[in-house]
Amino acid sequence: MSTKVGHYPTLEGPPREGAGAYDPKNYDYTAARTRESLERSIELMGIGAIDVVMIHDLVEEFLSYDFERRIEEAMTGAYPTLVKMKEEGKIKAIGVAVKDWNVCLRLAKMASFDCFLLAADYNFLRNDSLTEFLPYCERHNIPIMIGAPFCMGILATGAVPNARYFFYKEIPPEIIEKTRRIEAICARHKVPLPAASLQFPLFHPAVANVLVGLQSTTELEQNLAYMRQHIPTDFWADLKEQKIIPENAPTP
Repeated sequence: MSTKVGHYPTLEGPPREGAGAYDPKNYDYTAARTRESLERSIELMGIGAIDVVMIHDLVEEFLSYDFERRIEEAMTGAYPTLVKMKEEGKIKAIGVAVKDWNVCLRLAKMASFDCFLLAADYNFLRNDSLTEFLPYCERHNIPIMIGAPFCMGILATGAVPNARYFFYKEIPPEIIEKTRRIEAICARHKVPLPAASLQFPLFHPAVANVLVGLQSTTELEQNLAYMRQHIPTDFWADLKEQKIIPENAPTP
């Protein structure tokens, strides 16, 4: 059972697309707000302790000019509170959930975290986290959860009209072109694109699991089938030969 603290979006107005405008009232990384939120969550869920609590959405794109202040607020407010609540037995693990590996690496060097949830930032289209962050976590035995392995959709659907990309941003032409090259390699090896996209992050030794959003039991069963899909080693070699993924990306 996992929950997050720090970003509390309101339900007022239309849904936010992309990063959206930064609304200060939706962010609070103070000690008081952190404890209040978690005590309420424990009460509502009727459980003795929460397994994992993530400090959420510390991303410069969202926070703009307020970013450094929010980092300080999180590390002097939310983080010490989480440590205290862990000592009290109310939570079992402390993590960070963001979509920028640079922020994850920075925080990993600032304090002791039990895990990280990195969203949409280690996949066929975005894998710079392989340079520093993933090796750092591997060396320090910090497990990583990879969220949004389909990069919000395009790595499941392919480069179809109205495909969705990294937090619903407009898809750059080079990403469309790269996705089509991946689709061609998948077709050549008779490998479903979603199966390859789901399996790829799990080959890295620092990655503990992959998180996929589901809308039905049918989608759950389909994703389980993709995870069981046999993918030949030649497929992964082809991806590296075509420079889709880095040569040092862990694969079978």
